Amino acid sequence: MKVPKYRAIAREILNGIERGETAYGSRLPSEAAMARQYGVSLGTIQKALGVLSERGLVDRRHGSGTYVAAASGADRGNTTPVEEVKYFRFEPPDGGAVSSTKSRIISVDATSKHGPWSDFLGQGQTFTRISRVVRIDDCYEFFSRIFVSTRIARQLTRIPLDALHGTSFRRFFHQEHGIVTTHEEHAIRSAIMPTQVAELTGTAQGAIGMEWWIRIYNFSDTPVIFQQNFLPPTDYRLLF
Repeated sequence: MKVPKYRAIAREILNGIERGETAYGSRLPSEAAMARQYGVSLGTIQKALGVLSERGLVDRRHGSGTYVAAASGADRGNTTPVEEVKYFRFEPPDGGAVSSTKSRIISVDATSKHGPWSDFLGQGQTFTRISRVVRIDDCYEFFSRIFVSTRIARQLTRIPLDALHGTSFRRFFHQEHGIVTTHEEHAIRSAIMPTQVAELTGTAQGAIGMEWWIRIYNFSDTPVIFQQNFLPPTDYRLLF
């Protein structure tokens, strides 16, 4: 499948950032200058920057320019900033807005077990597995596991768990490990909540909720991250 021109340009811009040509937090050249640099139209540059902005990798400031996104100090706290949750959101039963999204890391370990993550990321390797509880509005919790190949995130297991609470892992993997994600697939089915999930979220044993998989790819359509979520019964609505 041919990669659209604007996605190829977005990848080139990111490659320059990752090579250290532009530091985090610094201003990128103007859109007109980048159009001349890459030999494409202004519209193509704008679409490329739009993709990077949607992923939280650059910050477009009206009247000022486009800046390489810097790591947020809030990423290291318990609360994940609302602007970091770009790919889905929960809507309260009353139709209002969620006031906070918090995550608590339960464990970070290595596993070579077979599962939907290995079917997606590739057999015959070890995976770094992040287990966490995500709390919505201080009243609803669900369980989440993130899997990534250990060969590209080996040092993650050496970071204290407290330092990872509230982390936006897509941004973390990009800034710390050079993993750039661009698109994902979602699959949801009904499922009995596992015992661990019931215990961690205070859900009744045997309760039926939803199992939600997110398959995440990079610019080259290569699988890079697999996320497995268990959502206990709730009146909250999940919007994509």
